[in-house]
Amino acid sequence: QSVCKEIKKELEVADLYESVRPRIVALSTIQTVHKLISSAPNLDELLPRLARLVLKVLKARRCSIFMDGSKKDFLINNVTVDIDSPKKVRRQKKVWLGHGLIGKMAKTGTPVLRKNFLGAPMIDEEIIGAIVVTKNRNEDPFTSLDREILTTFTEQAVVALKNARLYAEQEKLTIGAIKTI
Repeated sequence: QSVCKEIKKELEVADLYESVRPRIVALSTIQTVHKLISSAPNLDELLPRLARLVLKVLKARRCSIFMDGSKKDFLINNVTVDIDSPKKVRRQKKVWLGHGLIGKMAKTGTPVLRKNFLGAPMIDEEIIGAIVVTKNRNEDPFTSLDREILTTFTEQAVVALKNARLYAEQEKLTIGAIKTI
């Protein structure tokens, strides 16, 4: 009977750990993104750093960050970072809203979880982008915990991106004012 009680306690502790673990990872992610916000004020530095952080946190193979296009009917793949070449940053194509897996995810504003594909939209008042991560087929699949972590990450990334855009606008205004003077 005492052995059964001990086993029951161990199972309860394991369940508690599994329910608390996502929150710990999410809080850690939030803290790290806040550090990135203050250390990388412009988008050219911020986006690759965010992508590398996602790779580390989710143990993924590749991370792509898509940002809204000028006409708001497509997303542009601003940065893709691959774990095999972490220093190399690749830029790629457009994704039309509502077309393909990424476009549909962005249009609906709903995260997508597949075995080796995970994506979450970045939403401010409207869709401003998306973060997509992939794994190789022979690696452990993504879980709902990973989806929750990526969703939390995208919420914080939106704040970082807004700050970077505001910083860029402020810099342009300051330079314009200096030129005028």
